[in-house]
Amino acid sequence: MEYWHRRRAVRPALFVAIVFLMATLPGRLGAGDDYPPIQITDLQTPVERATFVVQTLFDSTSGIEDVYHAAWTVAGKLYYRSGVITSLARPKQLVTGQQTCAEPLLFMLRSGKPGLVWAEERTPSLSIIPGEWNLRYTADVNIAPRWFTEDAGIGGVHPDRNPSVAVQGDTVLVAWERDEPPQVAYAFLSPRDIFPLVRLLTSYPYGASRPTAAADTQGAYWIAWTAETPTGGDVWVARVSRSGATSASPVSAGPEDARNCVIAVNADREVYVAWQEGVSGGSIYLARALANGRFTPAVKVSPEGSICATPQLCFESGTIPCVSWRNVRTGDLEMVRVYGTRPMGPVNLVSGAYTPRQEFVTPAQLRSHSGCVVSAFLGPDPVRGVTNLWISRGKEYIPGADSDSNGGNKPAAPSPFFTRVSPNPFNGSVLLEAHIPASVAWRLEIRSIDGRLVRKYEGSPVAPGPVRVVWNGADSFGQIPGSGVYLVRWSVGLASGEIWTHTGRVTLVR
Repeated sequence: MEYWHRRRAVRPALFVAIVFLMATLPGRLGAGDDYPPIQITDLQTPVERATFVVQTLFDSTSGIEDVYHAAWTVAGKLYYRSGVITSLARPKQLVTGQQTCAEPLLFMLRSGKPGLVWAEERTPSLSIIPGEWNLRYTADVNIAPRWFTEDAGIGGVHPDRNPSVAVQGDTVLVAWERDEPPQVAYAFLSPRDIFPLVRLLTSYPYGASRPTAAADTQGAYWIAWTAETPTGGDVWVARVSRSGATSASPVSAGPEDARNCVIAVNADREVYVAWQEGVSGGSIYLARALANGRFTPAVKVSPEGSICATPQLCFESGTIPCVSWRNVRTGDLEMVRVYGTRPMGPVNLVSGAYTPRQEFVTPAQLRSHSGCVVSAFLGPDPVRGVTNLWISRGKEYIPGADSDSNGGNKPAAPSPFFTRVSPNPFNGSVLLEAHIPASVAWRLEIRSIDGRLVRKYEGSPVAPGPVRVVWNGADSFGQIPGSGVYLVRWSVGLASGEIWTHTGRVTLVR
């Protein structure tokens, strides 16, 4: 059984009511819902759209700590709050006046400050045509934002909606829908980009919808979107740079009617795209980009016969694709981890009893410092029934665990598969040990908290027993990284071709 840790701070006046409600609904809560999800907002007016990010901070005294940042719109007004989960700051309104705000999107810059992009309808005194929307941007939620699509010189008469961002350092790629029917526009923002250049990708006669952006650690950027066709939709991916799009190609394998695609890049710079089949839902597919720009054949990652919608994509331990979706029949949020071409699961992230909706939260799926998956969603408050922002955190899958909460298809893992880290924390060197149950090849990866590869060790098949590696704290180039928490990921390859992994943590203190 995988248990999903949730915790909620509530006002004393609501405590009795919540306990009573949860006690009367035991049959509605699915397996794995032993605790309620964490409620981020507690509002009496429904949340329309929301965005959510997790920032990991490290202190040599208190260790690691997750700081949560959330922004949302209520009745067209934009609000923001942050803090640790047990002590969130009071919400503050970011935009005052009569403007209508929509589709906020938070992101973290290298400076450690949260940035924000959103669409805003201009007031009549500033608008050229009725219903005119442009994008606003701020590199710090504590300073005044600016219009960046109008500043580009070709904005002002274009409806700009549904932004997506990808961040590398302090450079932000923003992709969004522009014009009617929508096309894909993009621009690069940074402190030096006072008037960013807006570019359009190839025009599509039937329009393009919901572009998503991704970036790797070496400054490469991608945009994925659904191009409308007379018979449905096709998934397209373009690699872009400041000088323009260097390539654009369809993801050829997969269903004829693809919708709601999402793109992400893992710590090994591998590009993945996930999408759903059909407008109302169907199977969920995943494909990986090859070195030549083409994609591997699409893999169906949802269970046979299920109807799924609004896929989300992130990576556990920096490299393992995790794909989630909403099960249309049950309302549950489910997720699989994909090893090669084999999905493991699904596990139940959130019970349908909470009426979770991920399509109104961006990004709806990400990971925290421990590598576990954080799923954000909108759902009704259990007392008042008002739509609010929630999150659910899931433990990282460890081989050898029992079957998942949905009775998924996890096979039995090698047993025992024990690991040891000593000492932890460490200053000079640390012993990393794994007990391998059979004669198998093994690999050990040490990664930073954001998934960047620091050091890698690997060996050919060895006799069953302990494998010991002493890490002196240096990276592959002999450089000594700074203090912080690092992920220790063991991988063993079985004779059947399956790969099993175990991820732990070690703290380096300088």
